[in-house]
Amino acid sequence: MSLFPLAERRHVLITGADGMLGRAFVRQIARFAPAFEVRALSRSEWDVRDRAPIDEHARWVEGGWIVHAGSLVDMERCSTEAEIARDIIVGGTANVARIAELSGARIFYPQSVFVYDGLESPITERTLLHPLSIYGALKLAAETIVLSQSPSNLVFRMAGFLGGEEKDTNFVGWIVPHIHGLIRAGQKTFAVGDRIWQPTYTLDIALNALLLYARDCRGVYVLASHGEVSFWELTVEIARLLGWSERIELVHTPFKSFSESELGHRPARSVIFNQRLHDEGVDLQRPWQEALAEYLAGSYFDQYRFPPSR
Repeated sequence: MSLFPLAERRHVLITGADGMLGRAFVRQIARFAPAFEVRALSRSEWDVRDRAPIDEHARWVEGGWIVHAGSLVDMERCSTEAEIARDIIVGGTANVARIAELSGARIFYPQSVFVYDGLESPITERTLLHPLSIYGALKLAAETIVLSQSPSNLVFRMAGFLGGEEKDTNFVGWIVPHIHGLIRAGQKTFAVGDRIWQPTYTLDIALNALLLYARDCRGVYVLASHGEVSFWELTVEIARLLGWSERIELVHTPFKSFSESELGHRPARSVIFNQRLHDEGVDLQRPWQEALAEYLAGSYFDQYRFPPSR
């Protein structure tokens, strides 16, 4: 299956291609846009703060598409190393915008739900922007650069990701090996908070972006999986899928027990409704349960499964 005519050969430049979302774009472009030529650059291949390769990248991607997935997503580090974070998130995005300006390429920019304060629910494209953290403020500044560079650019303001297997640095990627290790060590209980979110599969995000690119959609969309879930409920479902349920008790704990120690402030509940995707008939997101089950069914997670108890 191809979302694009097979004769259409576009160049796609991907920053942060070794990260969670960058990997998903590489995979989905190969599957759904096989005629495209991809230059997938990891951070070691191009640190987006480096201006030296701008002209060369611009010549290569002329008239194509830039997926700007290279960023700093560690909220705590953004709080303690704000200047470095600004250089990467804002300065790096300015360099990408310069490439787009020189080449006529369109930018796809993945935005964080943390540009919102979580006070309005559900979040839609009409919700007022009010970041509560340095990370959210920097991401908003970067988005402003993208949108001011060209009205043809595309921004997804998104809930938290899952995906990327060993590159998964978000909740699922952390909790799976952590609890597996606790079980192997003989621990019988583990406390999990009840902050609400929408775990959204990176493969679904990339496919939705490809569809919108194929249809020449522009501007800002909010995007998340369907449904909402607390971290505790999500962890209970992970335990069921990986065969842990009878091996450890997951204790429901108010999120405030954990949030007081966080440097980057996160809302207790951030729930998105894909209003514009819905209205335009281009919402490819799935219920979070379906996406999670597909993700954890992958062979990478075999190392974390336990056989059924007898």
